[in-house]
Amino acid sequence: MTLKSIIKKSIKRLELEGNLLTPDAYAAAFCKEAAKVKMHVEDCNHIEKFSATLNKEFQKDLQHYRITTTSEFIRFLISKLNRTKSSTCANALESQMLLSRRILEAIALLHNKRASEISKRNVELLNINPTPVQIDQYSQLWMNFTNTYDDAFLRELQSFGDIFEDDLYKTITHLKFENSE
Repeated sequence: MTLKSIIKKSIKRLELEGNLLTPDAYAAAFCKEAAKVKMHVEDCNHIEKFSATLNKEFQKDLQHYRITTTSEFIRFLISKLNRTKSSTCANALESQMLLSRRILEAIALLHNKRASEISKRNVELLNINPTPVQIDQYSQLWMNFTNTYDDAFLRELQSFGDIFEDDLYKTITHLKFENSE
């Protein structure tokens, strides 16, 4: 079936159903006619394509509605956005910032000079309300730190006792040094 015949059948469908020839009504009729002849039309798959980009909660909510047009989809999204409480988002962000600050302060206490320096600079950054670019730069510093961190120095202590890779305190307290007296 040709595109021209689908167009004609779409207009005929609208007339038979008593619908006006509006863009939304025509688009719906066209997509129904194209589906009947199993013709794949990119414009008829916008809802599926866009809904796949939503988070799981929105996707689940979307299943409760019979949304067939882009206009209905946009109205659904606007409705969801209008019900979203910005204070909830702001509170969550503030809590995450506080958690990050506390984690960075804890890292500064871990007796690793490089990690302490980065964490102290990060705390200073958090205090000035950083831009996303600045946060990404500090994120890269942490990636560089984790990619280059080498704890091989701990193996030098093996002759004095067991090395507990997940507990530095336990390693140090279990070291046995011969009495030099």
